[in-house]
Amino acid sequence: MPRKVSPLVRKLASRIRELRRAKGLTVEEAAGRYGCSRRWWVSLEQGQNVSVDTLGRIAKALGVRATDLLVDARP
Repeated sequence: MPRKVSPLVRKLASRIRELRRAKGLTVEEAAGRYGCSRRWWVSLEQGQNVSVDTLGRIAKALGVRATDLLVDARP
């Protein structure tokens, strides 16, 4: 049974997806930059692999600051 994803984690995962798309990266490209499989990255964007330990590496893979992951830039 899939674990329940908290609203905060869901929002962070959505922000990761938003930034990836804004950078023009495919899932495969982002996964390659991170050093993980496409499947793992997809689960990340679904909120399954989000952790404080991975935020720095995720930001580096997307070419953004870690704080950018936590800030919702939409008006």
